[in-house]
Amino acid sequence: MAGLTRAKQRRGIQLGSAAPSAVFTSSIVDFDRYTELMQRWDLQTWLLSSGGFRAELLYYVDPERGHHYSHTTFHSTVRQIGSPPPRLRTFVIPANTGESFIWRGHVVSGHDVLLFPAGSELDASVKALSEVLVVSISEETFAAHADALGYGNGADLLRENEVFRCRPGAVDQLRKALLRYEGALLQQGDESSSPLFDEALESLVMALHSTPDAATRDTLRTRERVVHEVQRYADEHAEEVLTVQDLSQVTGVTIRTLQIGFRQLFGVTPKAYLRAQRLNRVRAVLAARDAGTTVIADVANNWGFWHMGQFAADYRKLFGELPSQTLGTG
Repeated sequence: MAGLTRAKQRRGIQLGSAAPSAVFTSSIVDFDRYTELMQRWDLQTWLLSSGGFRAELLYYVDPERGHHYSHTTFHSTVRQIGSPPPRLRTFVIPANTGESFIWRGHVVSGHDVLLFPAGSELDASVKALSEVLVVSISEETFAAHADALGYGNGADLLRENEVFRCRPGAVDQLRKALLRYEGALLQQGDESSSPLFDEALESLVMALHSTPDAATRDTLRTRERVVHEVQRYADEHAEEVLTVQDLSQVTGVTIRTLQIGFRQLFGVTPKAYLRAQRLNRVRAVLAARDAGTTVIADVANNWGFWHMGQFAADYRKLFGELPSQTLGTG
């Protein structure tokens, strides 16, 4: 994407503007910049791997038709919770065939296309170097393209399915069509790229129809199911300082099974995951509080951190900055 960024800069398309038609892109964005650019999503991003948040992001909103398109590569392991742009149907296409992550309780692969059920929320756990393409369009737009291609059940398909196990060749064609659209968008701007977006939508319709009964929910393997249960339990008991022993008792599996599951899916131990969850909650509080009246130790204590030296070291290792920098006093 860095090369695409340079091409766009030469063409003079807006970078980082709040204009509805702007293409937002950067070779690397940090946590705050990513949050700013993704403001059309009601999105909470938790960092799970140390070294600070890094991602490559392209984000475009069509000023006339209102569709959204994004291309993101995560260089950090993250969990994202939130909602897509309202009044649109949002599709997620893994950018590589080797992708694998947990999304809304599903284990998905690079041959799947994901669809947010209407009014639903995102809950995705994504490993570092995962890359996704995301398209948000109106249901009417999808139905019109489905009808033009001879599929009469476009709207019904969207209401009945959540994960589409598509024919691999169809997903490959969809990915290529979206990347052609992206390249034209960056090189030539809005108007000349619009026909390529229509071609991508046709590829999307054909991919979703390539396996009519593809949306059956997979049964998670034991380790993946356990990780999902741990995430849910930790969310419900966010204000408690949980231990790995607690999670072993709740899930009914050994600590070793927990450790293997978390390392396979996130590259971290269950203990590190629980600590990262509490640190992310501290960061959210510090980022929202007034620097003149907030005592960092009080916030840390509220989330179970009592040794301030160790807390500051863990915080800096995860986010790449000190708590005082997040608060604005450092």
